[in-house]
Amino acid sequence: MKITRVEALRVEIPLPEPGLRPAWGPGLHQRAWSDVLVKVHTDEGITGYAAGHSFVSHIEQRIAPYMVGKDPFALEYHHQVLQNAGGAFFVDIALWDIIGKACGQPLYRLFGGDRTKIKAYAATCEVGTPERRAEDALRYLEEGFTAMKLRLHNWTLREDVALVEAVRKAVGDRMEIMVDANQTFSIPSPGPWPKWTYQRAVETARALEELGVVWLEEPLWRHHYADLGRLAAEVDIPIAGGEFNMGLHEFRAILEHGAYDILQADPAYLGITQTRKILAMAEAWDKPYAPHNGYNGLGVTACLHLAVAHPQGLYLEYLHDPPVAPFSLFSAPVTEPLRIDREGYVHVPDKPGLGVELNEDTIARYGQRG
Repeated sequence: MKITRVEALRVEIPLPEPGLRPAWGPGLHQRAWSDVLVKVHTDEGITGYAAGHSFVSHIEQRIAPYMVGKDPFALEYHHQVLQNAGGAFFVDIALWDIIGKACGQPLYRLFGGDRTKIKAYAATCEVGTPERRAEDALRYLEEGFTAMKLRLHNWTLREDVALVEAVRKAVGDRMEIMVDANQTFSIPSPGPWPKWTYQRAVETARALEELGVVWLEEPLWRHHYADLGRLAAEVDIPIAGGEFNMGLHEFRAILEHGAYDILQADPAYLGITQTRKILAMAEAWDKPYAPHNGYNGLGVTACLHLAVAHPQGLYLEYLHDPPVAPFSLFSAPVTEPLRIDREGYVHVPDKPGLGVELNEDTIARYGQRG
């Protein structure tokens, strides 16, 4: 089997008015989910799909020429191509999709998994108010979720704690609560934002422990491995992160410093091949895995296959913050978005490869060459 063409297209899915003001980008006013969709075609008629953050020109000029004519099974070669091109590792997902389809097996089985479902948590996108998030938590319960994630990005500790307290009061012990501080910051933001000190992280962690929070995510800059390790050792609440860390060397540093109790490596950022290597390292350090959300309907499905196959896969992040950012729009490029059952679990597709197909009507409507 040989790769015959690598096709790239930017897809912009509009969000409802008034648009999204994401906690991870203070001052940003996001009006669409934007990703580059990649289709990798082969001479045997099998096509693999992937999507992530990049530029169409980057895929076409720096990656495609080195992949065309090569065997899609040559994953280590393709990983080096992506490495030398400076990223866009998510293209690797399309290669695995081809491999699964060629083998007639869903990816989680190729990874050796025996589970078919995992608990999902509803991940909010905006900070919100205590009143709104308490109402949202009750709605999530009605939808079947038994876990949710809040964003803390207020200027004071008191405001942050009040947000979590309101949700805990509304749901009692019926729902698990995760908290994301979004302090790793890879995205330039036009607005000011509260940058946590080590002491702020410690005080927040201890306050969240009292409220029974499952984990505190990204409380400090992602390369401050020593401080993250010191924090993880000092507090009882698990510290989670790693979604924006890149390469085996960074994750080795994370593991050697004990920086995170729970790893969140994202295949839509790192590729499946690289993520699996990171997860093997994590298993050696006895670290659980709860992947970052995957950026889009294809990426989150890759996360699902990896999470159910990993011995310590904990949760699937389900980005869902209606009315402005529902999961249905996040996953609009695929025909059958992942859904939770009445017990809060997502079931892994049992079709070959990723197990999802593209919604070509949506892609034709919102796709663009830029």
